[in-house]
Amino acid sequence: MDIKKSKVTSIILMNMLCEELSNIIESELDKGNNSDCTMIDQFVELNELLSLSCERLDKNINKH
Repeated sequence: MDIKKSKVTSIILMNMLCEELSNIIESELDKGNNSDCTMIDQFVELNELLSLSCERLDKNINKH
């Protein structure tokens, strides 16, 4: 697999993970007072990092 295909595959997988993290966050928030705020905070941060990584990787692909 060439590097461009590998980057595209990485973006797809990161987007899938972002979607799953969003679902977990929503599910945990639905618990109300019983939600695990620490876990939610960590998942939100991870989701943001993954989104930023996708954006940077996408820009990198489009440059070439």
